[in-house]
Amino acid sequence: MFVLSYNGTDEFVHDLSDIISFNITSYSQGHISVNFSGRLTPMITAGNPNITYGSPGSVLIAKGSFKDVPVFY
Repeated sequence: MFVLSYNGTDEFVHDLSDIISFNITSYSQGHISVNFSGRLTPMITAGNPNITYGSPGSVLIAKGSFKDVPVFY
């Protein structure tokens, strides 16, 4: 599952220690703003599931935010 791109690196939920928490802070006219934090595993190379770009659960995100993101439902 692709989660996000952070500091130019794609991040995924792969390991049991991986988490991501979202807190929607506002909603207006089909757009949301969100604060988030998480612990994620760096990208695994396509076709080579045993090759990672870092230790599982090694990417820590604190005080992340999205602002004015369109929501489709």
